[in-house]
Amino acid sequence: MKTALTRESIIKAINDGAKSLTQVAHAHGYNGSVSSGTAKTIRNIVPEIADLFAGKAVKVEAPVVTAVTVPVVAPVTVPDVKPPVVQVVTQRTNAVRTDATPYRGKVYGTVFAEAVSVGKIGVRQFVTQTAAKLDLTELQVFTATQVMRNPNHQTNKSRSRDVADQRGFMQIEAIVAVAEGAEAAE
Repeated sequence: MKTALTRESIIKAINDGAKSLTQVAHAHGYNGSVSSGTAKTIRNIVPEIADLFAGKAVKVEAPVVTAVTVPVVAPVTVPDVKPPVVQVVTQRTNAVRTDATPYRGKVYGTVFAEAVSVGKIGVRQFVTQTAAKLDLTELQVFTATQVMRNPNHQTNKSRSRDVADQRGFMQIEAIVAVAEGAEAAE
């Protein structure tokens, strides 16, 4: 088991008969030849190690310990704090929009309002006219239109759908949720 390399332990290993850095390392539990990193560490801790190996007497100083007075600090009183009230939700409910304008914002909100107002129209015609009218790119209008046409799209979240029965045409309408207990008018 390796022990920590300290000035005192290195000098003790030399006094016990270690004649090289490898023997000092072995005295501390290292195996094999000493690495350059370990040798550098030993030399940094005891810079006069060459003199100790040569048998020259080196004065070993005991560490200087100074007494420190610690001031007495009055105990701090902490006022009683009530823990915050945590509300536990036992049942998760899904909120459903019941308004006729389910989209907000510059792109989706304005494209939706335009799509509802024009009624049944060709998709390509709608994209080019709306892009020019609303100062949007055709890609922005096309993407928003495709999202609004498919109620199963992850961005749509069942807010609108396409009710046109013809390929290449669209007629967007909002999906309005019926309140519980109310009957749908047909």
